[in-house]
Amino acid sequence: MADLINTTDSLNTGRVKINAIIADASAAVITAQGASTTAGEAKTTANSVQTQLDTIILANGASDAEVVQSRVDKGGKLYATLKERLDSSDAQLADIENTKAEQAALNVEKARIDNLVTTPNVSFYEKTTVGITGALLVVASGATTGQINLSGVTPVAVGYTPIAGDYVRLVYGVATGSAELIDARTGADGTPYSNAGNAVRNQVSNGFNLTRANPITDDLTESTIDGEYYLYTTNFGSARNVLATVYTGVLNTIVPGAKYRVKVYTLGTKTENICNFYDSSGVIISPDLSSFYGYTVIDADKKIVEFTAPANASKMTYTNLLSEKAKGYCKKVLTKLPINWLEVGQSNLDATLTKAIQSIDNALTLTTTGKISNNLVNLYDWGYYLGTTGNHVADAGMGTGYFDAEVGKKYRIKVYSLTSIVGDFAVIYFWTASGTRISPASYVYTVYDEANKIIEITAPVGAVSGTLTYLRDLDPIGESYFVSQSEGKTSYDWLVVNEDNLADALKLKVIPQLKYGHSLDKPFNFTGKTITWFGDSITAGSTSPSLAVTANSYCKLFSDKFGMTYENQAVSGTYICDTVNASSILNKVLNYMTQRDFLVISGGTNDWTFGKPVGALGDTTGDTFYGALHLMCQHLKTNHANAKVIFITPINQNVSRPNAITTMDVYRNAIFEVVSSNGFSVVDGSAVGFPTEQGAFANSMCTDGVHPTELGHSFYAKGLSGILA
Repeated sequence: MADLINTTDSLNTGRVKINAIIADASAAVITAQGASTTAGEAKTTANSVQTQLDTIILANGASDAEVVQSRVDKGGKLYATLKERLDSSDAQLADIENTKAEQAALNVEKARIDNLVTTPNVSFYEKTTVGITGALLVVASGATTGQINLSGVTPVAVGYTPIAGDYVRLVYGVATGSAELIDARTGADGTPYSNAGNAVRNQVSNGFNLTRANPITDDLTESTIDGEYYLYTTNFGSARNVLATVYTGVLNTIVPGAKYRVKVYTLGTKTENICNFYDSSGVIISPDLSSFYGYTVIDADKKIVEFTAPANASKMTYTNLLSEKAKGYCKKVLTKLPINWLEVGQSNLDATLTKAIQSIDNALTLTTTGKISNNLVNLYDWGYYLGTTGNHVADAGMGTGYFDAEVGKKYRIKVYSLTSIVGDFAVIYFWTASGTRISPASYVYTVYDEANKIIEITAPVGAVSGTLTYLRDLDPIGESYFVSQSEGKTSYDWLVVNEDNLADALKLKVIPQLKYGHSLDKPFNFTGKTITWFGDSITAGSTSPSLAVTANSYCKLFSDKFGMTYENQAVSGTYICDTVNASSILNKVLNYMTQRDFLVISGGTNDWTFGKPVGALGDTTGDTFYGALHLMCQHLKTNHANAKVIFITPINQNVSRPNAITTMDVYRNAIFEVVSSNGFSVVDGSAVGFPTEQGAFANSMCTDGVHPTELGHSFYAKGLSGILA
């Protein structure tokens, strides 16, 4: 470092010191320039290293494949480096956190709105934040402008207790304009619910049917006691246990021997503590602990069990969880009653049975629930019966029903007394068209079943209707009394019979099921072979919904898959059972003489659709479906002995066919029986996989319910190759 200039230095001495200082400064500049050069070289070196590192990372062959793979995000976007992707992910996470904060704010506002909706026509204070217009400060007392005393805050918001120092604002409930929403909270029976959703859910759940085979009555629970249940082995009318999470249902109209279905909260040993029966004195009837009132599990998923009421049962209680109360019920299972007077004609059948049944014998016996339809017996209000003049007479223990009658016909009727059949105030009267009572002295009857008080009575001359008096005390809901015609049969055009009305044995008789599957002479070697296809519009390549013919029909796609030489003889709208039309499937096959490696016949859909006669195995003429199949098989055996012959039964459809005379399975079974009997192969078309019900999948595969779409033809070809190859 140069010396400093002193006050005593001469001019020349000062000059020397100044020059030394300048020399030092020059040296510093040179040093700084060197440092700058060194820094630049270092930066260049660093950039070079980064470039080399990026090059290494980007080099797929020289870098770890896992690192390279990590540059692609979930959506398939490729980043230049892994670092670039991670930076992008950090930015997205930051956006998500911001979104969560916004969602939290929205949830708070939604909760406030929900609270408003559930408290119509109510105003209250709601906790808020400083700065909201109209917000008031909660103080313990002595409120001034912009403040409110603690005692004056009446918030309804769940979970908020006003505290001094809070800020609140006044909000309002639903206005009268939302009367429709408020009205929806009331059930059909007048029961009020907390909101519209609960009103819908509770009413729907209480009305669902357990099983079609066992019809059930409406909910029979007469009363419930929340938070309590009856102690096991304790008298009905005595002490109860209090348990806030359960409730007890009480039913006071038990029918001995009847079956009752109860939704319980647990299955297993505890089920035996859920339901108890009591006699008329309120004393519990000891359950046989090995079977516990003969209970069985009806639906394990829904926890539904069935109990049989003991012989002397009068009352019943059952316990369930309060949380399940909206889904709970106790229902009586009705027995079935054979009706020998019922005649079912084809006009009475629903669409499914109309297609399945050509005719039903007049002696067909169906079953129904324990009470005859109101179309047959119409009940007057309880508490009245008909006097000798035809006027109603008050009697709290009586009820009256009436029925149509026809002169000379015999009717079987359950009565409450075998000694009050004729004379004044009888249990039964017949009436003329003008409403005049026909004298009971002219009635002719016999006792049909003394034990059950069933009589058989003949309608007298002039009778067009009859009336029957019930005893309410013996039958509070009128189930036990009935009127049935004991001779001859009556047709009722109001009656609709569906599959649910048929007993299992009868159902199997009148609704034929598919009895067979595939019968294939595998393996087949299709590669490079020749093949000819016969069939209707589906094989011809028609597509739904426009019926345009595709260049890629299922049979062409199948042939192309195996490199086969392909010929299509299919014609739209043709039948197997058709000897007249030269283009029918039958005549196409009978007139075909070209020798091929494979012959495939796919038909029967139109025969089913338009009700072609089915016939029976052994038919040899073309006027039945069985006979036409026989003719084809004989021709193929004689003229195409070296060909592999494959029949395909109709694929599934999801449309109704009003002209069909039976189910499609009947035609499928016929194809299987005739073709397999002649030694040829059969593919079960129902197994290809086309839908039998409408829906999104059906729309994509078979829009019109009959013809495959373009996608459906591809689906058909793949399914067929999977079955045959």
